[in-house]
Amino acid sequence: MRIFFILLFNLFLVGNAISQINNRVNGTIRDSLNKPIAGASISVASGADTLRAVSDFRGKFGISGIRTQSVEVFIKSMGYMPHEQQVSFPEGKRIINLPVVLIKDKNTLDEVVITTQVIPIRIMKDTVEYNAAAYLVRENDRVDELLKQLPGISFDREGRAIAMGKVMTKLRINGEDFFTNTVKDFINQLPADMIAKIQVINDYGDEANFTGIKTGESQKMLNLVTKPGRGRGNFGNTSVNTGTNQRYGIQTNGNLWREKKQIGFKANVNSINNAAGVNRSISTSLNYRDKLSETL
Repeated sequence: MRIFFILLFNLFLVGNAISQINNRVNGTIRDSLNKPIAGASISVASGADTLRAVSDFRGKFGISGIRTQSVEVFIKSMGYMPHEQQVSFPEGKRIINLPVVLIKDKNTLDEVVITTQVIPIRIMKDTVEYNAAAYLVRENDRVDELLKQLPGISFDREGRAIAMGKVMTKLRINGEDFFTNTVKDFINQLPADMIAKIQVINDYGDEANFTGIKTGESQKMLNLVTKPGRGRGNFGNTSVNTGTNQRYGIQTNGNLWREKKQIGFKANVNSINNAAGVNRSISTSLNYRDKLSETL
């Protein structure tokens, strides 16, 4: 009887020791170029249990709670061949570090990019329309730098934009008059990346637009169509020039644009020294434009 209890007690100790086994598998998953693979799915079959984990942004993973000395490791990641490996824990060792290299799946379809042809120019009745997406726009480019790429548009020595031989005298954005309508003042301030389309319009005046009767010679109007959500901004510039004998000049302007609402400020200070003496002039102007309703 005493031997029976001793054997039973030994079996209990062995069973308790086995139940306390807590092995762990750590690993790093990379591709053939040694780049870490994030989001890979890892499964470890430990007896009747299956333990799971996902690799982090460094390709690393860790699975603990393993109660057997031998496990099957399964690893899957989209675009790579599945990986299967049997791992055994050496005597007295509870942690195994497992480096894994996944091989690209040759049967995975390459990325397909579908592109459509961009039509750079459309000619309509009284309008020539340019698609800005068809031209090169670099970071920090202004509208005038975009206009210089368009066929049929050039600039004179004074920096005025010329379309089909005529100076563009009016400026609109999204069909609305823009501040003072002076093309030159604003095309070198507005960012080019906000523009979706450029329209050069033969304008016969407000009366012709209202009645549909076109008389006289048309003027060239520039209408800029912005990308969705880009019809707003704050911009301005300041220039200073100076010389001897109290000659100097300061020009500054600032503009707030919120689609229909436009507020502009301009100031000039000039000092000229000639035979008649020193002449100083200061001028300021404020422009406010808003659409309060459909009729006002």
